[in-house]
Amino acid sequence: MAGVGEECGEVAALREALRQQAAAAEELRGELEEERQAAASGADEALAMIVRLQAEKAAERMEAEQFRRVAEERIQHDGDSLAFLKAVVFHQEMEISSLNRRLLAAGDGRAAAALRSTRRASPEIISEEEEDDDDHLISRHGEKARKPCNCSDRTAIAELGADMAQIKLNLQSLHTEFIKAKEATISRGDSQARLLAEICAKLDAISKTRQDSSSDDPVQVRVSREEGSSSKGRSYTNSELLMNHFIEVLLDIGTSSGVQKSFDELVMCTKH
Repeated sequence: MAGVGEECGEVAALREALRQQAAAAEELRGELEEERQAAASGADEALAMIVRLQAEKAAERMEAEQFRRVAEERIQHDGDSLAFLKAVVFHQEMEISSLNRRLLAAGDGRAAAALRSTRRASPEIISEEEEDDDDHLISRHGEKARKPCNCSDRTAIAELGADMAQIKLNLQSLHTEFIKAKEATISRGDSQARLLAEICAKLDAISKTRQDSSSDDPVQVRVSREEGSSSKGRSYTNSELLMNHFIEVLLDIGTSSGVQKSFDELVMCTKH
């Protein structure tokens, strides 16, 4: 009986030990499950973080690509704008150089016209002088047109536009003055031509009167000389004044060869 009681005690002890081991295994299983869940949640969080980082990386890459395209477009636009401004500046420089050539050509043309009006020259010599003046102007302003431009902004373009407007105004004023001077010269030439015609008519009348008086008989000539001795000095004074006035007119318009020829003919008539 004692042996049976001992065996029952050992069985009970084994059962208690088994129950304790089962409880310990259950606790270990619970801890393992908790750790597994924690590991799963950590893996999920890591995966979510990886996905978020990949999305941010893709977004940043797209933004960088967009910035690169915008920068390239801006660089291209700035290059086109710079080329356009350079073309505008070059065109305005060429226009300014052309206006300067026209301005100086107009000024030199007026000076050359004044110089030619003070002397008599053949048409061949005048044409050669004009060609030489034009070649000199072209060679002188070609060097100015070849100078590089130091301006590359809108302020310089505005200044060039103002200079061009001023040059155009100067050209218009010079053209107006030239037209007025031409009209005044033409009117003065017409008035002087009429005055010359009147002087020629008076000189012809004087020469005809002298020829008629020389054809009279000696008695009438002697009587007329005795009676007109008092008026001879007055007629000689009028003729002298007329010749002086005629010489002054010829000095004013002495550039014409036809006037010089008329003057020579009238001098020959007065000598006869």
